[in-house]
Amino acid sequence: MAAPKDPEGDTFLATYVISERHDEVTDEAAFATYREVTGRMVKRHGGVYLTVSRDASLLEGDKPPLVVGIIRFPSLEHVRAWWDSPEYQAIAPLRRTVPMRVYAVSGTIPSHAVTDDHVKEDV
Repeated sequence: MAAPKDPEGDTFLATYVISERHDEVTDEAAFATYREVTGRMVKRHGGVYLTVSRDASLLEGDKPPLVVGIIRFPSLEHVRAWWDSPEYQAIAPLRRTVPMRVYAVSGTIPSHAVTDDHVKEDV
């Protein structure tokens, strides 16, 4: 999925959903169902998982999250269409069994830093 360009055509727009989990999952079966169903929904709404990692390195602050997930969407509207959908809201209680912080960040990537939907490593 190529990131959309802004109206001026010089940057690529994207919205990232970032989730931070600080505690272990207590109901593994419920959370496994949540992950499976959510993965399909994210794809249908234009999202792409960039990473789900237990390898967060704390640079500043109290303590790093146990798990960090980052999903890229073309826009905040795509995020809202997924997050607010009746289908997602029906499964969201399974996510809420584990305390998490989830937020969306919209931003741009200069076009000189992007090639074939990937950010250049040397910019």
